[in-house]
Amino acid sequence: MEKVIEQEFRGIGKIIESLDMEEGLPEEILKISEQEILGLKIPFKVSILSNDEFKVIEIKLSDSVKEVMHIIAKEFHQKLLPPEPEQPLDQLFYYDRHNNIMGPITDLAAPIWEVITQHHARLKLSLKLSLSIQVNANWKIAPKEEMTPRAILQLFDLDDGQYSLYHLDGSEPLPIDTLVKLHRGERFVALKDGKYGGR
Repeated sequence: MEKVIEQEFRGIGKIIESLDMEEGLPEEILKISEQEILGLKIPFKVSILSNDEFKVIEIKLSDSVKEVMHIIAKEFHQKLLPPEPEQPLDQLFYYDRHNNIMGPITDLAAPIWEVITQHHARLKLSLKLSLSIQVNANWKIAPKEEMTPRAILQLFDLDDGQYSLYHLDGSEPLPIDTLVKLHRGERFVALKDGKYGGR
């Protein structure tokens, strides 16, 4: 019995070695039990969107979409935002058989093998890093790279007549209608001080 299992394992190993990442999971792998699938680690082509550089990394088929996002981010020296324990605002996309980018994948708890098989996807994934910013305890995606403090406050549902916006380590309020160049992960503090309430 052990020899049979060993032969099967070697057979799967050969299949993995000859995988074409521009294709989906081969039928031979899909025929094995779910328990065996969960133990497999196979190569994927991955990238950060807007960057044409693809890297090949090994991913466990049992890894959740969220875990895969963390793995890809780490490979490109990035971190998902907002940080744990919050759900990331970044997004993961897959490629269909015609190499069209599809998604984003919304079920972050789903194992990646289910996503690949359900969508007949290639072994190819791209992570989109959102322009996420923080005001006080909340995170949102900024719609533009440059925004006024007024627009930032409105994005976070804060009354610009009652709140002033500060850089996290700043002591002076930001001029309400002067554009601020935003960076991913930038953090601000909104203080209710009514300075602008008399306009």
